[in-house]
Amino acid sequence: MEDLVPILTSFHGAISRRTFWIGAAVLIVASIVLGLIPYLGTIASLALLYPWTCLAMQRLRDMERPVGLALIPVGLAAISAVLGIVTMVSMFNPMLIGLALMVGGLTVLVGTISMLVAIAFLLWIGLTPGKSDAGQPFLGGLR
Repeated sequence: MEDLVPILTSFHGAISRRTFWIGAAVLIVASIVLGLIPYLGTIASLALLYPWTCLAMQRLRDMERPVGLALIPVGLAAISAVLGIVTMVSMFNPMLIGLALMVGGLTVLVGTISMLVAIAFLLWIGLTPGKSDAGQPFLGGLR
């Protein structure tokens, strides 16, 4: 577990597919558990974007791809989370119910697109072999 902390908190180094899937499993379980808690789940989803970004950037580095590609699904997820928070806050004010409905519809649209992009990205970086999978020098992380 102590080897997993640097992988989820650092943008440096590269990780194998196996290490990526271990980190992804931890983050998916954390997302599911925190998502069960009303209101806190939405805020926690924003906080989990940082370890997802760290994990993705390290995997992209191992694949010899631009690490900035990790910002595409993370950016969409952040926009979706912020829209969700705006919807949640505006629902509590009867005068803002129209805003809540409008932003709620936009949240569903952006959230759906974000989810599809994130799943495709996750499968791409998780299944594509990298340097560490081909027996070349390994730059850090779990084996």
